[in-house]
Amino acid sequence: MVAAGFMLVAAGAEAKLPKVVRKVPVDKYFTEGEFKWTGGIGGYKFLWSVRAVNGKLEVCGVGHYQDAYSRSQNNDILRKSYVTLNGKKILKDMRFFSIAKYEKDLRRTPANCASTGVKVPKGKVEIQLRSDGGRYRF
Repeated sequence: MVAAGFMLVAAGAEAKLPKVVRKVPVDKYFTEGEFKWTGGIGGYKFLWSVRAVNGKLEVCGVGHYQDAYSRSQNNDILRKSYVTLNGKKILKDMRFFSIAKYEKDLRRTPANCASTGVKVPKGKVEIQLRSDGGRYRF
């Protein structure tokens, strides 16, 4: 009975993950990013981009886990990550990024894209990828 309750909670948590609406090739408009850990533990490297599709903004990304040891901590940071448009959160949880098996394949692996549902703005635009990270122990 407890296991069934846990499965319902887990399914509900996954429902918040942004839906992948398309895959796109990585192009020159993708920006590099990285999570690094002190002490030589592997991190997470990624490429991401924001693009206009049918008048709405989409966030696209692909990442590579540098080792299995830090994967759950990196996933936690991705879960806490969000994209802002002029200071306002428009998309939360970057775990939808596609996964490149090897770091050298980051630019060759198609990126997953999720719609923000936000119309393309007019005027000044500042877009950032941020995280409410935290402290982690290994």
